[in-house]
Amino acid sequence: MTRAQQLRRALLERERDWRRIFVDRDIPFLMSLMVAVDSRTGDTFTFEHLREPLEPGEVWVDDDGYTLRCAGWDGPANDRGGKKNWRWQRYIVDRRIARNRRIDLKGRQIGDTWVNLGYDVACAILMPGSTSLLFRQREDEAIDNARRWWTLYQSLPRWVVDNVPGKSGRRGPIVISKPSRGDRPGRDGITLRFPDGRFSDVVPQTSAAGSGHGSSTRDILLDEAAHIEALEEIRAGVEPSAGEASIGLISTANGRHNAETGDGNHFHWVWSNAEDSGYDRLFLPYNLHPDRDDYWYENAPEIRSLPRHRQMEQFPRNAKEAFALSDRTFFDEEALLYYAEHCQPPLYRAVVRFDAAWQASIVRKRDGFMRVYREPVDGRDYAIAADPASGHGRDSSAAYVIDLETCEFVAEYKRKVGEKQFAADLYWLGKWYGGARIAVETQGGHGTATVLALKDGGDGRTPYTNLYYHRREQSRKRPDAQDPGYPMDPKNRAQLVNLIEWHVREKSLPFVTDELHHEMTEFIEADSGPSPRARDGSHDDMVFAAAGALEMFRRYGATLTRAVRRRPNDSAPPREKQTPKGFNEARYPKSTRS
Repeated sequence: MTRAQQLRRALLERERDWRRIFVDRDIPFLMSLMVAVDSRTGDTFTFEHLREPLEPGEVWVDDDGYTLRCAGWDGPANDRGGKKNWRWQRYIVDRRIARNRRIDLKGRQIGDTWVNLGYDVACAILMPGSTSLLFRQREDEAIDNARRWWTLYQSLPRWVVDNVPGKSGRRGPIVISKPSRGDRPGRDGITLRFPDGRFSDVVPQTSAAGSGHGSSTRDILLDEAAHIEALEEIRAGVEPSAGEASIGLISTANGRHNAETGDGNHFHWVWSNAEDSGYDRLFLPYNLHPDRDDYWYENAPEIRSLPRHRQMEQFPRNAKEAFALSDRTFFDEEALLYYAEHCQPPLYRAVVRFDAAWQASIVRKRDGFMRVYREPVDGRDYAIAADPASGHGRDSSAAYVIDLETCEFVAEYKRKVGEKQFAADLYWLGKWYGGARIAVETQGGHGTATVLALKDGGDGRTPYTNLYYHRREQSRKRPDAQDPGYPMDPKNRAQLVNLIEWHVREKSLPFVTDELHHEMTEFIEADSGPSPRARDGSHDDMVFAAAGALEMFRRYGATLTRAVRRRPNDSAPPREKQTPKGFNEARYPKSTRS
C-alpha cells in the first residue's frame, strides 16, 4: 500500500469515526477518545474500554435490583491472578442514556465520577446551547470537578473539536470563551462557543442556599451528594425546572435519615425512597475495582487505618453495610451490625379508635402511629415506658410495650400529639395489653401533664390504676415517690443509657425495630450538652422509650438475676415469697395491696 493509499484510508476511517460521533451520536465512542490522569498515582488512563457494547455475562445487576456485578467480581485482584476489568463502566454510560434520574451509592476511587464527567463532556459537544451544573459541598471541590471536566475535554483529538457541524452543515471549531487562554477553570466555570453561535456552559456549584434554583439545564451532577448539607433544598430548587434533564446523585454513604420524619441525611432518604421519587438506584461495591479483593480489604493500609464505621462507609461490600453505622456512635458497632440483620417488621400498624366516651379499641390502619409486633397474650404481664413531648416541636411522643416474660418489644408508639391525647392513647394501649404498668418520664413538664391525665381520668375514662412509682434505689430505705412517673434527672438518665447499652452490647434483645435501630445508629458521644445523645438533626425519643421499657423489665421482668422487688401495692404477685428487706407493713396495709 502506497503512502497516498495509507493517507486516503486514514482519512476515510477518520470520516467514519466523525460520522459515528456527530451523525450517529455515539456517546460511548466519543468518550473512548478521552484521556485523563489519576491524581493519586499520576498514571494516565483512558476510556477505550467503553467503546464497544457489553456482551452477555460481562455485567449484571444482583437479585436485590441495585447491586452491580461484573465477571470475576468475587475472585482475586488482578495482581493475584484475577481477570476483572473496567468494562462495568460501560453499564454506567448505558444507564445514563436510558435513565434521567439516578442515584449511585459507591465505594471510593472506582471512577464513577470520572465516567459521569466524561459523559457530560460528550453531551456538551453533541448538544450545544445547553448548561450543566456540577455540585459539591465546597467551592474548591466544585472547581476541582470542573477542572476534571476540562482535562477530559482538552484530551479530545483536534479533528473532533475543530470539526463540529454548524449552520448549513458546515464544520468549524469550538471556541473556548471561558477560561481564558492558558488558564484553568475557576468559579466561573467553562463556556464553549460553537460555529452556529450557540454556547455550552459548565458551572461549578456549591451547597449555598439558592444554588442552581431556576436554572434550565441539560445535566445536574451532585457529586458526593451525601456530604452536601443543603441537598434537599438544592433538589427542591432544580427539580421543577429540570424537566427531562439528567439529574445524578453520586456518593459514598454519610449517615442515615429518619424513616418517619425524613430528618437526617437526605441522600439516604432519596436512596430509601428511590422508587417513589422516580430515581433509579445503583450500588457500586468496593471490589468492582480490578485491583481489589477480600485480601486487599483485610490488608490495605487505606482500609486498616480507618475506624470501623469509616471502612464501611468508604469501602462498602453491600448497601446495608454502607449505611449501618454513624460517626462516634455510642452503641457497640458490632452489635449494631448484628441488629441490622435482626430488625423485625411489625405484624401490622394500628391506631386507637374511639367508639364512645367510655370505649375504644385498637384497629389496624396502614399508616397507623402504632406498630404491633406481638398481640397480647392472656395471663402475660406487660409494661409500657412512655417519653412524652409537647406535640408542637420536632420531637414526637414515644412509647414501647415490653413483654415482662420474653423481653420483647411487642408494640411501638410514635406520634406528634399533645399530652392529653397521648394519655388517652396510653390508657387504651395499656388496657389492651392486660392492664400493663405504665411508666411515664416526667422531666420537663410534659410527662407530668400526661401522668395527671392518666391518674385522674377524664373524657369518660376511669383513673388508670397501674402506674409506676419511682423507687430511689440509691437510698438505703429505697422509699417510693409520692407521685407516679419516672424522673429523668442526670443520674436516672445515665442509668437508663447504660442499661440499654448493656442489652445491645450483650445482644440480649430478641430483636429491635427499624425505628429503634435507626435512632441507635444516630445516638452519639457529643462534645457539648447531654452526652450521649442524638446527632444534630436526628432524634432519640425511641432510644429513651426503649431504655425505660428495659428498666421496667429489670424491675419486674420474669428472668431477672438481680433481687429487685415489686412495689408492695402492685396487683401482680411479688417476685419472691419472703417479705423484702425494709418493707414497711404500717405504711402499706393489706387493704391497699389487694
